[in-house]
Amino acid sequence: MAYNTKSIIKDLNGKPVPQCFNNDTDAYEVLQGANGANRVTLYTSNGTEIDLATLIASIVTAINTTSTTQLRAGTNAIGKVTISTDERDKRGLAVNKPLASSVENGTTYWSTDTDPHAEAIELSNGTSWVVI
Repeated sequence: MAYNTKSIIKDLNGKPVPQCFNNDTDAYEVLQGANGANRVTLYTSNGTEIDLATLIASIVTAINTTSTTQLRAGTNAIGKVTISTDERDKRGLAVNKPLASSVENGTTYWSTDTDPHAEAIELSNGTSWVVI
């Protein structure tokens, strides 16, 4: 049958409740959840229910036990992480930015201030910083 051939679920006052139509059971089901979100159950491609608490715990454990050397080399189950060691790539607060004349021409400076008007990526032309 189709969803438009079934009656929706109503509360004790006869008003519709939050619900969805389940094609497998051919019926409407009340949506349940917490904090304004409905409850969702995730499944693997072979139909096994995913235990999110266990999955997240295993990811946290993997991150906490994987050394920086393994991350840089890519010899872990997570993948390779590239860490810039280029002296021409600098980051920090805008007030801590070095003089443009004190860095190599072409150096970039990424301002990491929380003030959205101060955040910028700048390029040294050897004498001043130019916003790019």
